[in-house]
Amino acid sequence: DIVRRAMSKKKADVMERERQIFIHGLVSEKGEVEVEGCVRRGVDEKIAAEIFGEMESFAAYAFNKSHAAAYALVAYQTAWLKRFYPKEYMAALLTSVLDSSNKVAAYMAECTRLGIRVLPPDINQSGLGFTVSGRDVRFGLLAVKNLGRGFLQHILLEREQHGPFTSFFDFCKRMYDQLNRRALESLVKCGALDGLDLNRRQMLESAEKVLDFLEADKRRNVEGQLGFFDMGGAGEGGQEFSVPAMHDFSDREKLVYEKEVTGMYLSGHPMAAFLDQYDALHAVRINELLGEEDASRYPDGTIVRVMGVVGSVRTKVTKSGSTMAFVLLEDMFGTIEMLVFPTVLGEYGAFLVEGEPIAVQGKLSRREDEESKLICESLQPLREKNAGESFRPVRKQTTKRPGLYLKVLSAESPRYKRACQLLELFEGPTPVYIYRCDVGKLFSAPLSMRVAVNGVLLEQLGVVLGEKNVILVDK
Repeated sequence: DIVRRAMSKKKADVMERERQIFIHGLVSEKGEVEVEGCVRRGVDEKIAAEIFGEMESFAAYAFNKSHAAAYALVAYQTAWLKRFYPKEYMAALLTSVLDSSNKVAAYMAECTRLGIRVLPPDINQSGLGFTVSGRDVRFGLLAVKNLGRGFLQHILLEREQHGPFTSFFDFCKRMYDQLNRRALESLVKCGALDGLDLNRRQMLESAEKVLDFLEADKRRNVEGQLGFFDMGGAGEGGQEFSVPAMHDFSDREKLVYEKEVTGMYLSGHPMAAFLDQYDALHAVRINELLGEEDASRYPDGTIVRVMGVVGSVRTKVTKSGSTMAFVLLEDMFGTIEMLVFPTVLGEYGAFLVEGEPIAVQGKLSRREDEESKLICESLQPLREKNAGESFRPVRKQTTKRPGLYLKVLSAESPRYKRACQLLELFEGPTPVYIYRCDVGKLFSAPLSMRVAVNGVLLEQLGVVLGEKNVILVDK
């Protein structure tokens, strides 16, 4: 069984060990013969090696006949469906893997390759699963977190009986008895309510208020008073509940929210701008490292390059007292866990910022009954142009006081706080000076913020603050 498993998983090291056992046998530490082996049984060593070689090569293509026939039939049927009914086929395929965001992402990428658009969820168009919408496929509402099947079925029934929802307030009013805040926020964050009258920021910030408004109106009705819903045309379409004008979320903020409630990016992807860099960097798509069918192409221990967005970073203190990191790395096709051991983390940790695109070189780790993992050996930030170039130092100027000068909006700026986190990683002798735009003054940072200046630190500070806001002054 060990040989069978090693053959199926293409484990070269195990196969080599089993080859020796097959030919020469296995003797325990006590000197007892556990496996006789061919030679002890009188088989010539050369013939035994040839027999094992035939077993090994046979495993590369051998397959149980009953399984092969069944797979062949299914492969023929699905190939036919994909060829003649591609939209219907991909919609059904996506619906079948709703609980696996990795597979959904991979199949959505296949839709793109086939020229089929996957439209975002829409409260007036989407069904429970993925559905065909004209020449496109519409995202299914069951793939959105915090939305139960029962609640979604009520939405579809309400839509069928009383027509499409016309505004944000109209939706809340008609679905109030089934609606809760978490479900409403998930619908807003995934973009399902974008076709109504308000933008995502307006809807998200007014969600609690509109639910409180409807709850108060319901109490008034129960108490026998003239309620909002009894006022005839008054309030039709939510006229009695006004939402102040405000700017919508940025594209990046929308993507973050979409990722939060669906496990994937819907209106775009941070890695879309880097698709043309795959060939230049000889990068591999993450989904190609995950499937068992790719085990022969990318076996355990293979050195690969991948590009992706840092999804999350979790650190852990090892037994030796050092710190390592567990990073989720995601591209447009899948997600993989990346292990960053202490030495590599110390050198490249500044680039592991959530939401930032990076290029990684690492070793693939495949273990039976476990998801594939990537062991990081080196990484660098990605730029939309010239992503493969090496780190560049920021420009240098000559002033009276040598040191590292940073220009920030204010001491409360999120970018300044992120820059401070980077400075903490590189303790050293170089003084740091902070120019705050809000007060128009230059401040000398405390001694505890002095740094060891290097290319990695300068590059990442340039990414966070902008290169023109990071200046290194020589002695």
